[in-house]
Formats: sequence, C-alpha cells, structure tokens
Amino acid sequence: MKISIIDLDLCNVNSISKCVEHTGFKYNIAKSPSDIEKSDKIIFPGIGSYPAIMNKLIENKWLQILDHKVIKERKKYLGICLGMQILSDNGEEFTTSNGLGYIGGKVVNMKNLNCNLQLPHTGWNSVDIKKENILFKSIKNKTNFYFNHSYVVTNTQDKFVLSETFHDINFPSSVNKKNIYGVQFHPEKSSTAGVQLIKNFLTLMN
Repeated sequence: MKISIIDLDLCNVNSISKCVEHTGFKYNIAKSPSDIEKSDKIIFPGIGSYPAIMNKLIENKWLQILDHKVIKERKKYLGICLGMQILSDNGEEFTTSNGLGYIGGKVVNMKNLNCNLQLPHTGWNSVDIKKENILFKSIKNKTNFYFNHSYVVTNTQDKFVLSETFHDINFPSSVNKKNIYGVQFHPEKSSTAGVQLIKNFLTLMN
C-alpha cells in the first residue's frame, strides 16, 4: 500500500508524517502531481488560506490527478483542516474561491455565523460523533481533539457530516462521502486519539 502526504510548501507535513510513522506505516511526501499516481491513500494536511492553497493546486496542475485518483479510482482521501475545507464548492476567505467540490458546501468565517467567542478557535474541544463510522473506531464520543481555525464548512448535506463541535456555534468537525474523509481538527496534534484516527484511516480497505 502506498501512502502519500501532499506537500504544497504551505502545509505542516512534519507533524502528520511523524503521526503516520508512529502507526507503523511507511509514506512518501508528494511534492508534485506525479508523486501520487500510484497512491492508495492520500493525506492532505492544510495550513494557510483557502485561496492560496487552491491557487497552488491550479498552478501546479494538481486538480486533474486529484480528480482521477479520488473521484475516478476512488482512492481514500483524508483532508485535515484546510484539506477538509477545500472539499467544499467554494470558500469566502479574503475573496470567493472555487474549491474541489467533492462534498459540497461553502466555507465561511465563524464570526459570520454569529460566533462571538475568540477566533481563531484554538485548542482542545470535544467532537460529538453523529454517525457510526470506522474513522472513529476505538474513539469514545465527545473525545477532545486539537483545533486551530476561524473558518468552517457550512451548507454541506447532513448525510455527509460525521461529527459536530461547539464553539459558540455548532459546526461540522468531520465529514465523509464514500472514499472521501475530512476532519476540521488536527489529529496529528491530538495525542493518542489522533493517532488512532490516522490508524483507522490507513487501515480502511480499498
């Protein structure tokens, strides 16, 4: 099995690499589209802004290979934080940018959803699991994971929402549609529960 972690020079790949390594799996760092041509599992960690990461994907010709691997071949994809947000149709960070559109919805600033608490939403918060899913195997409901974000996915279909988290407002903290998974939190910074979640994803059958 080939595991690829996408590195666009905008993402924190060091922490997620160590997390994958801790589970006992080997991986490669994908810096160009050709690096995921034979991948079975794709992890997309995200740090930065929605338009910056989408511009990188477009400029470096990632969209075609991602569509081929994730949509046509149905290889497993895990998007972390911004890597989850770009699964939406579009995002409203700085400007309106088109996303990958794999799950749908729109990404907006939490303050525009009447969140009056401090942003970014940074630190540990509980994840309320709404649907049984192998991604949360051996993880208790309301387990705390580490968050660091100001934007959230909205208007995605309820059937794709695996869990929600409350920070003055409820927002989707994980999603799943067929072979596509996304988590708003950072499992690579979430201690044993985060390692378990990464392990669950890596042991999913193709």
